[in-house]
Amino acid sequence: MYLSGVDTDLHEKYLLQFEGNTASAFIVGMVSDSIGNVYIYGNCSNEITYSNKQVPRGVFLAKHDPARNLLWICSIANAEATTDIGEKMAMDPTHEFIYLTGTFYEEISIPGGGTLAPEGQGSIFVMKFDGEGHFIWLQRIEN
Repeated sequence: MYLSGVDTDLHEKYLLQFEGNTASAFIVGMVSDSIGNVYIYGNCSNEITYSNKQVPRGVFLAKHDPARNLLWICSIANAEATTDIGEKMAMDPTHEFIYLTGTFYEEISIPGGGTLAPEGQGSIFVMKFDGEGHFIWLQRIEN
């Protein structure tokens, strides 16, 4: 899978390649901050290689600088489930925080430690990260 972008004059600005079994890997969303860093939110149901980093099955968030270099990547992993789905992402107006939403049906591993189990037939999550990829908080909402 390839991801490319263009500037306002339609010149190619970046190109990223995902390797591995990418038949079920996809990008949920992208946002950029005021200096041109790009944040990418995606899902993969198999392990993939993303900018030379191994990403386990699950949901991931990555940050690239304006020259497309990977600065960091974190994953919200679940090695057993293929049903954890990232759905939306947003950046606050100050460009300091990233918010992710999604659904999960089995226990997931949270960046920075710990796990979270869904209630009943699945739950919705809302996560907050700072611009350096540090996990701040997680809210579980019943589906």
